[in-house]
Parts: sequence; structure tokens; C-alpha cells
Amino acid sequence: MSDLVEYSISFTVDRKVPLTAFSGVFVYRLFLTLVSQVDSLLAEDLHGSRKFKPISCHPVYFDSRIIKRGTLFPNRVYSTKVLILSEDVNLKFARALLDTSFENIILPACVVKVEKIGLRISSFRQILSEAEKTVFTRGFTIVFKTPCQLGKLTYRKTPIFRLFPDPYYVLRNLYNYWNAFTETPISEDFLKWVDENIHEEKFSLVTEPVYLGEGRVTVGFTGHCAYRVRDSGREYLKALAALLFFGEWVGVGKHRSIGMGRVECKLS
Repeated sequence: MSDLVEYSISFTVDRKVPLTAFSGVFVYRLFLTLVSQVDSLLAEDLHGSRKFKPISCHPVYFDSRIIKRGTLFPNRVYSTKVLILSEDVNLKFARALLDTSFENIILPACVVKVEKIGLRISSFRQILSEAEKTVFTRGFTIVFKTPCQLGKLTYRKTPIFRLFPDPYYVLRNLYNYWNAFTETPISEDFLKWVDENIHEEKFSLVTEPVYLGEGRVTVGFTGHCAYRVRDSGREYLKALAALLFFGEWVGVGKHRSIGMGRVECKLS
């Protein structure tokens, strides 16, 4: 199986659904409900895991527009995406999604009917191959399309959360996530190179609340940040390009599973 499997899902709901949390929470619940139909223990393990989860969800879209909160209405076709990086999780999710007996997915808030399923697949080796052909002339820009939040470890090993896309913390997050799942890890000296050779050049960012449900609220930033790359070391640039491409697949930062940290990366 390929290392990265992304499902594009179009769906309708049978009644009005007020979104009391960020719409990615709705997608995450949909994902867990489907997996639990086949393996309830796996669904519980995925939800309770403190490790890097092998899933990354998008929020809900309508006509290509992100719905952060609001209401879902019947007779409208919505869309979302779910990325899976685990063979076991993928097989069980696919089984549940494609099984006609689960065509209507019963959630506490509504019944979801899957209208259309699309599939996009890749691998870590394919991403590295694409990165090998990449040329940087100046740097890159990251567009943070949904709220992003980055962790910073303290000497007590208790993370605090950053609301600015410092290049070291952005790329360290992607580096850790990449190395958690790949058989072709990136060496640790890459992070030292990032710290010494990449800096912010200009940015336009805002912070906004993200409602997690059950009264919980966190904060993330959206907007864009342009970065300058000073060094032209080929192997480091290859790793940089690979992580940026990977970031478009999996997102950046905390709460990937509920659609936070969705990004678009533009090389310059």
C-alpha cells in the first residue's frame, strides 16, 4: 500500500446541523464512527492516542469555501478530505466507507449520506523524488488556510503553544511527523541547518479562536508567511522541499485530526 492515502468525500445531511465546534471536529467524528463500525477498539485507540495520529482531516467545504462554524443544511452537497498514513487504519476505513450497508452514516446530530468518493495516493519515496527535481531561487511562502498552532517544548518537557510560524518550529513539526511514519527518515542535522539558514522575510497573520466542543476553545493563526533560504546545500534543500510537499498533504502543527493547520506551500 502507498504510504499516503487521501479520501475526498462528498456528502449530504438529512437535517439542519448547527456546528457547535470547528467543522473539522464534525469530520473527525465521522471518521471515528466509520472506523468503529469495523473495529471499535481501534477507533478508541486512535481517539485516545497522545502520539502522532496516522490521520489528518480537512474541515467541511461548500463550493470550495471552508466552513469553520455555522450550520449544515439538507439538500446541499458538502465535501471534505481524510488522509491516512497507516495500512491497518486505511483498510478498515475503506471497508466501512465502501460497504453499502454503511452508505448512511448515523451520527448523534444527523444522518450522513456519502454521495461521492475520490482517492489520491502517494508515498514518501514519491515525495522525495519530486523534491529532488525542485529548485529554490529565493525561498518559499506558506499559506495557513485554517488556524495553526505550534508546540514548543520547555525544559520541563511540558509544551507551550506558539502563535507565530517561526521556520524552525514549523519544519521541526513536519520533520517529527515525517520521521514518525517513514522508512526514509531525515537526519537530525537538517534542523540545525534550518535554524541557521531560514528566516521570515514578510508575513500577514491574524489569530482566531477555534472551538473544540464541550466548552473548549483554543487559538490558532491564519494568513501567510514568506521565508528566505540563505544556504544552497542540495541535500538540505531536498529535505526542505520534501517536508513542504508533505505539509500540504498532512497539515502543520497541533490538531491535524480536526482540520487545523491546513497549508499551501509556494516555492520562489
